[in-house]
Amino acid sequence: MRLRALNGFLARGGAITEARLIEGADGIWTIRVRLSGEKGEYLVNKFDSDLPRTYKDVALAIRTVRQDMGYRGAIVLSTDA
Repeated sequence: MRLRALNGFLARGGAITEARLIEGADGIWTIRVRLSGEKGEYLVNKFDSDLPRTYKDVALAIRTVRQDMGYRGAIVLSTDA
């Protein structure tokens, strides 16, 4: 899901119900979210691209979920190994 679409969903009153950060074999983190009223899990992509939004620093990824996406629940950290 593009970040632009996610921001629009949240602005219309939608909410993130679950967030998961996944560390790839290369040490790069991606964000996956579950949304209220939607089925499945969505990979958060860049604002204007179908490529995933990635983070080298897990603290920055957590800050993005908390501050930019407004999610206050538990964040699951996992590896893609």
